[in-house]
Amino acid sequence: MKINYLEIIKKAAVIVWRNKFLWWFGFFVLISATSGSFFQYSPREQVIEKQKIFEFIAAHREWIIFGGLAALAVWIILLIVGITGKGALIKSINNIVEKKESSFKIGWKEGKKYFWKIFLIGFLAGIFILALLIMFIIPIGFLFFNKAYLLGGILSFLAIIIFIPVVFLVSFIRIYGYLYAVLGDLSLRDSLENAYALLQKNITPSILLSLVFLIVGALVTLAAIVVIIPLVIIFLIIGALLFLLAKQIGIIITAAMALFFILIFMFLGGSAYQAFTHAVLVLFFREIATPKVEEKAEEPVKEISPSHAPDPIIGS
Repeated sequence: MKINYLEIIKKAAVIVWRNKFLWWFGFFVLISATSGSFFQYSPREQVIEKQKIFEFIAAHREWIIFGGLAALAVWIILLIVGITGKGALIKSINNIVEKKESSFKIGWKEGKKYFWKIFLIGFLAGIFILALLIMFIIPIGFLFFNKAYLLGGILSFLAIIIFIPVVFLVSFIRIYGYLYAVLGDLSLRDSLENAYALLQKNITPSILLSLVFLIVGALVTLAAIVVIIPLVIIFLIIGALLFLLAKQIGIIITAAMALFFILIFMFLGGSAYQAFTHAVLVLFFREIATPKVEEKAEEPVKEISPSHAPDPIIGS
């Protein structure tokens, strides 16, 4: 199958630029993806002694519990919003391609319908990867613990060779599963079965799409750096001037302003990029899934038979 990736990128860019409400859904996906960082902690034992940490926890136990529960609640809310936003983004982009009515309100309403399917597909994929990782780590860790460094190194190398392709396969099954669940309104099982069958027939196009995303991601990162560097220079000049006028307060004000503008730029760009990548995926999916749907009129296939699997592009 010959796929014009450049044309897909152009169409995706036009869709995202002309329908900026998609950026909101991209923003929801973005904050959900980055929310895990809220729970990351790097201990600094050289600065703060463990004893002082224990004393602080004992003295402020109630506030720590409250803060932990509040952080967990925020994370759950962001996760819900992100999953709903993903479903809304996929459905809205497909509606735009098919020239159907589409708006933020319509997209959000549609996205809520697919929350549990998207959540379970992502959850199962994550559990599979985690189980595979544990399966590799335990024997490798045992070998290194027993000072069998050579054997442990060989096993680590083999594990990496196996792990990377498996992660690739699971990632694309998860992505195609999302698309089948939303665009075809399939059940969880049918979505995953169809996703696996579709990936089997389109391994090479999927690999090429990954390379396209790598190239586009690198170009976007480069463009972001080109934009951020002048901003940093401008704020350094402003900071120097404010330092002459207000000393440390001037530096604090400048740093706060710079952080604010950089965060706005990052979230705005990240939201647009999320919408763009989902648009590429929807357009790519339509390219590789449509022939498969048309074939069922001539040769019934169990995984997409009309009795249990609606058309993944136009629905039931």
